[in-house]
Amino acid sequence: MLVSSSTLGGCLEEDSHEVGLGKINVTNYSENRISTVVTVEKEGRTVYTEEHALEGTANGSLGRIAIVEEWMDEKTPYNVEITVDGDHQNSFSTRDANEFFSDWGANECYFLDAVFEAKSINFAVGGLESCP
Repeated sequence: MLVSSSTLGGCLEEDSHEVGLGKINVTNYSENRISTVVTVEKEGRTVYTEEHALEGTANGSLGRIAIVEEWMDEKTPYNVEITVDGDHQNSFSTRDANEFFSDWGANECYFLDAVFEAKSINFAVGGLESCP
C-alpha cells in the first residue's frame, strides 16, 4: 500500500482531530481499458456505487476520474472499495488512513488515490487543508 505524506509536512499540531473523506481519485496505469466499480460506505451504509470505464496507457494517456460528492466531508467512518474488471478488488477505510497518520494537523479532509497497475490496486493517501 502506497502512502503519501507530503501534504502533511509542517502542519502537525499537538492535538489530533478527525478528518473527513474529501476526494477519491482512480487512475489506470495498465495498457488496457478497464471497467472499475467504486463503492463507498459511510457509517456502514452504501452512499455511492458507480461503474467507470478508464482508458489504458496504450493510447498515450492515463484513464483517470476524480470523485467529489457533497456527503464526503463529514468526519465519520468511510470505506472505499475498488473493483477492476470484476477480478481485482481492494478497499481502504478511514481507519486505515488514521493508522498511517496519528495527527492530521491543520488538515480537515483526506484524499484517496486508487491506482490500478499490473493487476493490483494500490492506495495513496494525503491531507487536504479544506474539504472540497
